[in-house]
Amino acid sequence: MENYNIETYYKNLDKPVIDNYANDLNLKNLLTLSTITDLYLFNKKKKKNEWKLKDKRKLLKECDIKRKQTIKEVSTSLNVLSKNKSTNLVKEIKIKNNTLLNKIENIDSIIETIENIYPTVSDEYIEIYSN
Repeated sequence: MENYNIETYYKNLDKPVIDNYANDLNLKNLLTLSTITDLYLFNKKKKKNEWKLKDKRKLLKECDIKRKQTIKEVSTSLNVLSKNKSTNLVKEIKIKNNTLLNKIENIDSIIETIENIYPTVSDEYIEIYSN
């Protein structure tokens, strides 16, 4: 099921590219986490028609933006709930907080995985040529 989600999310990438990255457990975890958090990891170079992982700095910046967006979304929804006089208010707040916590933990896991992978990944391994 996990490979199916990766292949579905990265349907624009050539299957051999995905398979190559999925062979490494750390990279496979990164791919899986990226599908959960909706963070696309690859860029395609137009001139050479090759897929390449985004550089570390760019991925970390995108993670930071995702984290801020997630916090802002939950904050906005909590503000709306604060004006609500529902009897299920506590339950709804717990759900929102748990959702926020899960999303932030996933983003933090991506950051941790990126930090662990990038020092060891060589440029030759990162660059995958299509066809």
